[in-house]
Amino acid sequence: MSEYFGHRQIGEMIEYYERTASKYDEWHLKADDRAIVNYLLKHVKGRALDVCTGTGRILKELLMAGFDAYGIDISQALLQKAVEKGIPKYRLFLGDATNMKQLADRSFDTSVVFGSLHHTPFPKRVVAEMIRVTKQDIFIRDSSWHLRGYFKYRIKLLLFKLKLLNIARRITKRKLALMPEKRIHYLDGDGPRFKFVVDEVIPILRQNGHIVRVINEGYKCLRRRGRFWRFVNRFLIEILPYKITDSVLVHAKRKS
Repeated sequence: MSEYFGHRQIGEMIEYYERTASKYDEWHLKADDRAIVNYLLKHVKGRALDVCTGTGRILKELLMAGFDAYGIDISQALLQKAVEKGIPKYRLFLGDATNMKQLADRSFDTSVVFGSLHHTPFPKRVVAEMIRVTKQDIFIRDSSWHLRGYFKYRIKLLLFKLKLLNIARRITKRKLALMPEKRIHYLDGDGPRFKFVVDEVIPILRQNGHIVRVINEGYKCLRRRGRFWRFVNRFLIEILPYKITDSVLVHAKRKS
């Protein structure tokens, strides 16, 4: 098994996509993505970077909308599929999203990562790099604790918010990790994945001066404006104990 940047699991992931690149769009393109894509197109600004672009599904949307957009991915096979879709090669970077050394600090106005952070063992490094290369808005779409129906996640999240998780760990003499160890496993129709929720990276965004808004994709609040609908959106995500959908969109805006 090949090694990549000193990490065996990333090597496994690259080899997996080399074998399955022809099925990527069939697995990942969904009809219900439209509302979230429309939200992105309405709020993206200036020069944009699609991180973990894959076959360029979001990058192509940005280009068709007239944005000066680029994509980066670790898989040459997936980038080749993007080229076959008509995306110019000069808009595609082959590289590791945890170390985008070919991209300068704050060289993009906006960056996006769409349903990809659960495919890496290092999601916090990816977000740290997005913060480094982005001047303004960051968009992250993935699953969230808030919308999962598992009781154990809700208890851990409550302890985490009350700053009691470490105390609970000492009392029970157990690790009580918010998420299990990030071991790779494979899911038909999605590919290699690790245990991940966006709640893990929200503190990094806030610590680096971003105002964070979490949007629940399960309701039509994406299309609503005004204080009332923002309150409804927050209520649905923060308070209701029922599973609505696993996915949320995080919109992080750098404070001016």
